[in-house]
Amino acid sequence: MKVKKISDMNLDPSKALGNGIIASSSAPKPCLANGGSIDRSYDSLGNDILFPPEGLPSLRLPVVTSQETNLVARCRRVYVHAHDYHINSISNNNDGETFISADDLRINLWNLEISNQSFNIVDVKPANMEDLTEVKTSTEFHPTHCNMLAYSSSKGSIRLIDLRQSALCDSHTKLFEEPEAPGSRSFFYRGNCFNVRYQIC
Repeated sequence: MKVKKISDMNLDPSKALGNGIIASSSAPKPCLANGGSIDRSYDSLGNDILFPPEGLPSLRLPVVTSQETNLVARCRRVYVHAHDYHINSISNNNDGETFISADDLRINLWNLEISNQSFNIVDVKPANMEDLTEVKTSTEFHPTHCNMLAYSSSKGSIRLIDLRQSALCDSHTKLFEEPEAPGSRSFFYRGNCFNVRYQIC
């Protein structure tokens, strides 16, 4: 059903005259077929629909909504007091409860539900920083074994660590590296192995 016109109707018969002319102190208003009058003071949304200023509570108009889905990233938790150096790696564990964060010298193990405390599992910082010969470049959990992780170093080596071996995993379980080329390198040199990849048969 299409609404063509909306108007107030005077239902008091004492104020009605003849064929629908409404008596008032002002000039007569043109009448509709049902006896109502047209009030041009109402706000109009179109040529055919008129609405009174106070609105119609029983009338509902359609609302245009967008069907597009916009994904917005938001910060859900901040993990603090973690590293003294720039973080170069973050890796989630497949157990769904923990993850690791790593900088050049340390690897910290976190619980996803505890944001203010972590456990240091690898620390290669020497007592004298002048003795430092390499730094970690990338660290990653094994995709299917939650107790294993590996990290690469600036010398181009990869160390495999088993968390079941000890609480502090400064000693690796397995080492993958190529013989060093002749000539001395400083710890600023970064080898070709930046990303850790696993192949376990």
